[in-house]
Amino acid sequence: MAPIQNNPQERRTRRIVLLIALFLALAVSAGVSLHFTEGWTALESAYTVVITLSTVGFGTPTKLSPAGMGIMIALIVVGVTLAIYLSGLAVQGLLEGELGRILGRIRMERQVQSMKDHYVVCGAGRIGLLVCQELAAAGVPFVVVDRDEGALQKAAAQGYTCVVGDATEEETLKAAGIQRAKGLLAVLGSDAENVFLTMTARFLNRGLSIVARASAEKAQKKLYRAGANRCITPESLGGRHMARAILKPTVLEFLDLAMGGGDMNLALDEIPVPAESLLAGKSLLDSPVRKSYGLIVVAILKKDGTMQFNPSGETVIQEGDVLLALGETQRIRALREALQEAGEKAV
Repeated sequence: MAPIQNNPQERRTRRIVLLIALFLALAVSAGVSLHFTEGWTALESAYTVVITLSTVGFGTPTKLSPAGMGIMIALIVVGVTLAIYLSGLAVQGLLEGELGRILGRIRMERQVQSMKDHYVVCGAGRIGLLVCQELAAAGVPFVVVDRDEGALQKAAAQGYTCVVGDATEEETLKAAGIQRAKGLLAVLGSDAENVFLTMTARFLNRGLSIVARASAEKAQKKLYRAGANRCITPESLGGRHMARAILKPTVLEFLDLAMGGGDMNLALDEIPVPAESLLAGKSLLDSPVRKSYGLIVVAILKKDGTMQFNPSGETVIQEGDVLLALGETQRIRALREALQEAGEKAV
């Protein structure tokens, strides 16, 4: 097993502790030496050591002997050197800590500014971090927003891009790139905050897809009126999940696998059909969805919002449709990339 490497902050802290110990050992040994060589009391010896190391410049209680002079010279040279070095380490630690925070904030801001079609997760609590884990596992870009810097430190430790601020304020959402974002997940601590956040986000980006958390079902109506596309109640969702686990365990296991769980590398994903794509205007049988990529089309969400389940091979794929395809993750990703490349060439 490779040895654990200490970070620079830990090494600096150990060095400071060692220097303080050396500084104290020097002061005590010099005081004891002056007590015996000069015949001073403990208080007089301690007084002389303190004024010497502090460079105040007061005189000694009595005239020094040659041995005492040697002790004082060693005390001045070694003690003052240690004090200067110790002060320098302390100042360096303060400057690097502050500079590191400033540079980290600038780096985060640049990352957010370069993002497009990303997701904004508002709330870095327990539910928010679970959402971040799922988004990170899916490989999609996202930004975490929270006013609690302590909560954001946990998110930053996972490598997530973070923005500190009140998510219900316009300036904070703009700093998170809300106007270029694809979706927003409102998982703040209260329903009132999520309602106000949803209203603000919808005002800033009319085409934004918003999923909001509701602590109670009665809050869902308010969230929908505020502009949310979907409202999730974790408690009721968890209750239904537990009921299915006991009533239909095989179905639930399959759904978990289809949503990316387990080791089968299986996924149920949405594949939008853009204009001028290699799918638009072709039937499922003639399209490469089944022939080239081996995907099963479970359903098709039509442009008018209707859902067509278990479509036949003669079903024609149209521009604006969304295919719900089941298959291997790599094949779904390959089809997405092919659609994207075809779209870029058409442009």
